[in-house]
Amino acid sequence: MTLTGQQFTISSGDFAATVVEVGGGLRSFTYRGEDVTATYPETELPPKCCGGVLVPWPNRLRGGRYSFGGVSYQLPITEPARGNAIHGLARWARWVPVSHAPESVTLANDLVPQSAWPFEVRVEVTYALHQEFGLVVTARASNHGVGPVPFGAGFHPYVSLHGQPLKDVTLMVPASRRLLLDEAFVPVGVQDVTNTLYDLRLGPKLKTLRLDDALTGLEVRDGRGIAAFPADPDLQPAERRHAHVVAPPEPIGGVEHVGPGREPDRVIDGHHGRAVLHVREIGRRERGPARRADDRGVRPMARQEVRHRPASATA
Repeated sequence: MTLTGQQFTISSGDFAATVVEVGGGLRSFTYRGEDVTATYPETELPPKCCGGVLVPWPNRLRGGRYSFGGVSYQLPITEPARGNAIHGLARWARWVPVSHAPESVTLANDLVPQSAWPFEVRVEVTYALHQEFGLVVTARASNHGVGPVPFGAGFHPYVSLHGQPLKDVTLMVPASRRLLLDEAFVPVGVQDVTNTLYDLRLGPKLKTLRLDDALTGLEVRDGRGIAAFPADPDLQPAERRHAHVVAPPEPIGGVEHVGPGREPDRVIDGHHGRAVLHVREIGRRERGPARRADDRGVRPMARQEVRHRPASATA
């Protein structure tokens, strides 16, 4: 029995990946048969939102409440322990394949209007493998309604540890700020990470540090933001593992406003800057999904890359 529905496999060179129908998420990504991301059996549900696609909002809405366009809405509480609505509406929906080639697959989900989210948005997520760079994930959303919609997008992969203790993992995130969370894990402020345990810019080992945090103020290198799991120099070359998560040239979730008879006009929220995975824009989640799509055909865009190289290339 497959609890996540149809399994879509893709491969290119040494890379392979499996994407699932239920939730449209990433179940596995491998390099030469070894896991790059954490995986789970197809007979189980994804643990802790492993590999999930988070639309139309990532992170948490306090009490499931938000306001948009002067109207207040109450979403179902999907994180009872903290009293929040978490990670959107598409995690348990069946996504429809739009295209499936040997090296890529695109799945789509129509977010249907409902009492707590009365909007029409179609989301497409493409997973594409590249023989050199690994996995590239691109999300596109289209507003099929007649007015503005609140929208955000995020992803939820975990990097495989290959049995290595978490305390020995090296993590590099060139981010200068951390979002402060309250007891409900809702962001309430911003902290400079300098001289704190959360300053990961030099790639420290995690040791006793455990993270369920959002980092922002991401440094841009060659037009991109990169979070890295560098190879451990203390290990033998054959045992070293190295992975990168790469944010796009534009901030994740940059919105293209497409109106009748005019070209896309890119709108970028510079306050939150660039971000890795699903950590951007969540500083506003208490007030509801922050992205705004103003015209039919609007395409909020998100893109991430997960790169993996053999040990000889990273030693």
